[in-house]
Amino acid sequence: MPGDDKPQYVVMATDRKLPQFAGLPSKPGDLSVDAFILECKRSFKVWGTPEDQQGFLVGRACVGEAKAQVQLLSDSDKDDVAIVFTHLREAYADKAPFSALIQAFYARQQLPGESIRQYSLALRTVLRRASDKDTDANNKQLPFPDITLRDKFIAGLRDQALRKDLLKFLREKENSKFKAVRDEALHLSGEYDEEIRAEPTMRVAMQTADIHNSPDTNTSSLCAQVAQLTAELAAMKGQMTQQGAASQQGAPRFRDSYRPRGRPGDQWTPDGRPICRKCGGPGHMARACFSDPNQGNNMYSNPRPAQYTGNQGN
Repeated sequence: MPGDDKPQYVVMATDRKLPQFAGLPSKPGDLSVDAFILECKRSFKVWGTPEDQQGFLVGRACVGEAKAQVQLLSDSDKDDVAIVFTHLREAYADKAPFSALIQAFYARQQLPGESIRQYSLALRTVLRRASDKDTDANNKQLPFPDITLRDKFIAGLRDQALRKDLLKFLREKENSKFKAVRDEALHLSGEYDEEIRAEPTMRVAMQTADIHNSPDTNTSSLCAQVAQLTAELAAMKGQMTQQGAASQQGAPRFRDSYRPRGRPGDQWTPDGRPICRKCGGPGHMARACFSDPNQGNNMYSNPRPAQYTGNQGN
C-alpha cells in the first residue's frame, strides 16, 4: 500500500533445496565444485533468493568434508556467498593438468562388467575435464571434441564384433556424431532393449516410492492395498500348486481322446490301453497274450484272467 512503512519480507518455500556437495567427486554423478557453484547461482536466480541468505544456504548444502571446510570460515564470511564459493574453489578445484587428463582419456577402456552407457559416461566426464583446461582459443588441442570422443568410444569397447559393426556403420555414415554411434552400439549390443524391458518395473518402483514418501499418503489405505495384493498373490500361488499336483498324480498315460491304431472291433480302456481279444485283460493285444486255454502244460500258459469290466469305449 502507498505510504505503508511496514517491513517487507521474502518468503521461500522450504522444499527448495540445493544439491548436496561433498567435495572431490568420488563416483559418477557427483558434482564438481564448479558445477555445484553454477547450480547454486542458477537456483538463487530462479528462486529470487536474497543475497544475505545465499551463503547460509550454500553452507547447509555442503556435507562431509566440504561442510568441514566451510566451518573453518568465520561467522561473517559464512554469510558472504562470494567468500564461500572462493573457499570451496581453492579447496576442491580440479588441479590436474591438461596432459594428465587427456592421457587418462585415451587410456580409458571399457571395464569388465561395465555397461556401454556407463563406459560412455566415464569417457565424457574425463573429456569434459580436459576441455575445461583447453582454454587457449588460438591453440586448441581439442579442436573437434565430439569426433575425438566418438573414435575413442569405439576403440575402447571390449566386444570386438561390436567394434567391427560400429566401424562399418561409421564407413556408411561418415558424418555420424558420438550420440548416433553410441545409440547404435546400445541397439546392437541389446542393452537398449534391456532398458526398455526394465522401464515399466522402474516406473512402478518410482511411483511406489513417491507414494510412500508423500506426506498426504493414507497409511492405513496403503497397508490395505499391500495386504490385498499379497492375498491375491498367495491365492494364485495356491492354484498353480494344486494344478501342478493334479497334473502329476492324475495324468493318464494317454489323452482320453487318443486311440492307437488297431483292427476294426478293437476295444480300449478310458485311459487308452488296449483290451486283449483273447483273455479280456487290459494293457496288451491278442498277439502279445501269453495265455492260451487250449494249451495244457505249455510253459507259457497261464490261468485265464478275469474279464475286464471297465468302461470299454470305442
